[in-house]
Amino acid sequence: MVASTALTEASPLQYDPYTPVEISVPLTSSHPAYGAKVSDQCIKPIIPKDPNQPKALSLKLPVAIDRKLRSMEDAPSSDIQDLETYFGASVETNFNTLKSRGEASPSEKYAKAYGLDVTSFKNKVSAKTGVDSRKNSRACSTDSDCTSLNDGSVCAKRDGVSTGRCTPTWFGICHAWSPAAILEQEPQCGVTKNGVTFHVFDIKALLTYVYDGASIKTVFTGARFNGPDSPASIDQYGRYTNAARRDLSAGFFHIAIANIMGKQKKSFVVDVTAGAEVWNQPVRSYKVKQMDLVNTRFASTKYFGTPTYPFNDKMVRLAYVKTTFSWIVESYEDGPLVSTGDIDQYTTSRDYEYLLELDANNKIIGGEWVGNSKTDHPDFLWFPTGKPASSSVTGTGLSYANVQELLKMSLSCNALLPAIRVVQLEKSTASMPSVLPVLSMVANCVAWGLYGLLIEDYFPLVATNIVGISFSLFYLVVYYRHEPNKSSLRLQVLTTALLLLLLVWYPFLAEYMGEEEEDAHNLVGFVTVAISSVMFGSPLVLVKRVIQERNTELLPLAMIVAGAVNCVLWLAYGLLRDDAFVIVPNAANLLLGVVQLGLFCIFPRGDYDTVEKAASNTPGSKLKNGETEDGVSTTDVETDDEKSATVVETDNDLDIVDEEPEVQRSTSESHEPTKLEETTIEVH
Repeated sequence: MVASTALTEASPLQYDPYTPVEISVPLTSSHPAYGAKVSDQCIKPIIPKDPNQPKALSLKLPVAIDRKLRSMEDAPSSDIQDLETYFGASVETNFNTLKSRGEASPSEKYAKAYGLDVTSFKNKVSAKTGVDSRKNSRACSTDSDCTSLNDGSVCAKRDGVSTGRCTPTWFGICHAWSPAAILEQEPQCGVTKNGVTFHVFDIKALLTYVYDGASIKTVFTGARFNGPDSPASIDQYGRYTNAARRDLSAGFFHIAIANIMGKQKKSFVVDVTAGAEVWNQPVRSYKVKQMDLVNTRFASTKYFGTPTYPFNDKMVRLAYVKTTFSWIVESYEDGPLVSTGDIDQYTTSRDYEYLLELDANNKIIGGEWVGNSKTDHPDFLWFPTGKPASSSVTGTGLSYANVQELLKMSLSCNALLPAIRVVQLEKSTASMPSVLPVLSMVANCVAWGLYGLLIEDYFPLVATNIVGISFSLFYLVVYYRHEPNKSSLRLQVLTTALLLLLLVWYPFLAEYMGEEEEDAHNLVGFVTVAISSVMFGSPLVLVKRVIQERNTELLPLAMIVAGAVNCVLWLAYGLLRDDAFVIVPNAANLLLGVVQLGLFCIFPRGDYDTVEKAASNTPGSKLKNGETEDGVSTTDVETDDEKSATVVETDNDLDIVDEEPEVQRSTSESHEPTKLEETTIEVH
């Protein structure tokens, strides 16, 4: 049976559709990545004429293709040039080298905390990105009023209003959430400003609002497909006839992910659907699971129903690739996600299959989507080049500096007292996912109290630690009260109690065994110093991040100063007593405090612009998605500057296969099949 010849468009890299935008195009409502219907000013994509088209048109298929095959569109040279211009380096194209409801909305909280008219501010937000921005759409009272539109619309209403506007469920501000998730650090706990409590969820929402109105600069590649989705016109090879729907091309997709994430260690954003709906998602990782050079006649017959490869006369070799591609989806969970590991619950993956067209030097010059991925490939790819300016104020009056103030406060909740206070205010341990800081405080005070008893230092050593034990037990009670997983907490408390019981019991056992009293005292002293080192050494993690990010916003200045004063007093007392167990830990902690204070001189606070470049080069952010009463949805992602972990695995063995492509366990992320094959970047 012979299939009829249908119109098809095929393109090597230089003939892919592209969008003629500047290298750093502002993120506005006319940006092609806008997460709703774009304005009339949106730049239209350019579809170059492909000289390979006549060949594809002339071929007759000897067999009918019963299954749907995945389409491809390779990246235009314009998009590759944009990547090279932004990164200041040539992209690698060699195949062998790559391989809570009822609570105020975030906008209402912001207006109250910063002295704005609440109603006016909420109205502005809704008019910009919420229900009121849909004033030209159909009015409605129920979802059924929108059914006849046949576009998936529901009746979106503002809080306390009985009528609303029909709105497609995919409309939102994912174009703002995604870059914010990549560039901003993830809030760690709730904070209070002028009597108003902001949860982690609220701060993430406000950051998303800022990015929606700050016109940040971006690099955009690919061409947005604006529909219609149906009827879907398919050629005889199982590919979309609309070039904008076929892209991103498989060739450019492979080149882009391998160079941006694999080589440059930078996250980016993709519209994960090929259709008209836009779903911008921050990319977390990719892994090339299979990669093989394959017999051209066999592959062309298997995937396109013809022994003659129809799409690129300059192709010398074909490579079959299967890549697992992972991105972050929206969540409505309050609290940090990256540090707790909960981000894994909001990570979605797809396996993409495609053929890469190679020249005689194994350079990627094109590619085709194949297999089940044919109708399920990304539409376009882009990334932000930097954060908003520190002085940015959106059209609704939302100040980036104010939101950064809330974020800094949230990042400074590393101190135990503020963290416990937030747990009590929020009646939840989401902002403090681990009880270990509280248990370490209990252990530290018990150990020092025991040491004080053994050396008969009842004041100040025993007395101060009795006070410390009282506070730490109170913190533990507060934490226990609001911790939902009490069985796990009880196990941790019981383990700590047993270890402390052994420590307290040891001096009596030593006396019974006839050991020297001084030896028993020294052992307790060493254990006490060890516990103190664990408890007070945790700021070293923050010091590392501050140096990496050149930003002291993470450090709680007041707590550092108070800690340094405390260490000076105890160090002086230890010197008076000539007690090494008191001198050593306090001297070490004082040194750490001095180092942290010195960082404030090297990296002054408030200079966000100096941090932008580092932040844009190191994906580090964790934002969470939510929906506010203003009808604006926000989202959640993970990318942490210090947690950005890039893993590269390669396999240098590639075989020419004459039959079915035997896929070898090789991971690849560039354009040579044996390098840069797996990369994971945490997005906040």
